[in-house]
Amino acid sequence: MAPVPKRHPAPGALARLTSLARPKLSTAEAVILAIVERGRLPQGHRPGAGMLRAAAGLAGAGASRAALATPGIRAGGSRAAPHYWRYFGRMKLHARTNWRSIEPVDQFPGSASHPGFIGSYVDDDFEVLGLGGGAYPTIAGDPARGVISVLADIDPAELAKAETRFDRTICVDATAPLREFVRTVGEARYDLILSHMFVEHVRDPVAVHRNCHAALPPGGRAIHAYPINNNLAMGLNSVLPERVSREILKIAQPNRDLAGRDGKFPAYYKRCHSPSARSKRYFEGLGFEVESRHVFSGHGYFARLPVLRDLERLSRRVVVALQLPLVTYGIVVLRKPTD
Repeated sequence: MAPVPKRHPAPGALARLTSLARPKLSTAEAVILAIVERGRLPQGHRPGAGMLRAAAGLAGAGASRAALATPGIRAGGSRAAPHYWRYFGRMKLHARTNWRSIEPVDQFPGSASHPGFIGSYVDDDFEVLGLGGGAYPTIAGDPARGVISVLADIDPAELAKAETRFDRTICVDATAPLREFVRTVGEARYDLILSHMFVEHVRDPVAVHRNCHAALPPGGRAIHAYPINNNLAMGLNSVLPERVSREILKIAQPNRDLAGRDGKFPAYYKRCHSPSARSKRYFEGLGFEVESRHVFSGHGYFARLPVLRDLERLSRRVVVALQLPLVTYGIVVLRKPTD
């Protein structure tokens, strides 16, 4: 009897996604990526129902980006699509929310790189308020340009840890009553207010944004960078007791100086949402215009756990390629109207 020829995935089925995967794909990865691209199985594979549902969900949210790779589906999924195409339909991000394309986490302006992003919003003779900056001021002052940097935090001990050059510090509760906050910080004084990894730690974000609005003149901006808890790592951080999450963090990041500049604080993630029409209305209800929103996918909390790390990196690439609303970090740029 003649030998049975080997069956391989259809030529080109994975070719357009090679930039998303590791150099050597496992069978599970190849199946999921092929389903995401083509809406069907590659030849020779029969995964279980759970894997099919997972892949179908990934494909469903990616209609607008996967359209060119999926026969018969127009951009935006406007044609009569397979039933799985609507799996995540209600979660899709829309242009009217002023979001920009999802980027990988290495593009997120982290502690070492955020001044570069913020620099484009800082003009000469600006007075900038870094809210909740503590040990890590958001931006340094620049005497040559007349830029004044003011650092505000509720904890004097955190203010004392700051190493970046700043002009003065203010010890204030960002959620304080409006009159108290204005009396301490100043009214309509700052051209730009910045917060970085701060708003997720406050119980009353409405008060924070209300106070920021009062401290800005018409045309002033507030920029907030924050994590979003619709992922495993930050989702656990939002529900686990603080004592437990701290111990887990010690395992995940053993070199982190929890007693020094890299302390851990309780996180509530209130109003730390991915872009949506609802969140846009939320900021507009507080008196702001939403100028732009930036979202990022991925994190490094699984760096010491090889299996979870590889799964997270693969999912990150799929999320970015298909522009799924499963994001990890966000930046919102708010502007106080001039009218």
